[in-house]
Amino acid sequence: MREIKFRAWDKQNKRMIEWDNLGCIALDDCLRGKSINYELMQFTGLKDKNRIDIYEGDIVIMHDLLLNPDNNPEIEKIIKEIGIEDDDIKLEGEILKIEFIAGMFMLRNKKWSFNIGRFSRLQIEIVGNIYENPELIK
Repeated sequence: MREIKFRAWDKQNKRMIEWDNLGCIALDDCLRGKSINYELMQFTGLKDKNRIDIYEGDIVIMHDLLLNPDNNPEIEKIIKEIGIEDDDIKLEGEILKIEFIAGMFMLRNKKWSFNIGRFSRLQIEIVGNIYENPELIK
């Protein structure tokens, strides 16, 4: 079972607040929708290649990744899901953001959308987040 924790973007002070510093009152207000000053981001339960916790809203870069369906049913399934017919899909160096969609944490950009659980932590590196580094995903 994954650890359930959050961090929050403080809209007023333009800073990230980590789980230990959120406090029960602020978290409860956020979860009940009472606070308009914070944007909550949930922990995915995963860490990146540097062992840093990955949260929704993080921006990541992909490493050492080539999707080739030959003799790999999991990769073939991914390729069918995204509707691509090329034999190889190179995601090396792609910048993606983490979003929570339909009950899953997804790696997304304008071209791709993948369930984050399909990749090794060694392939994912956090390079920022959508609040402090929005220029990375434009």
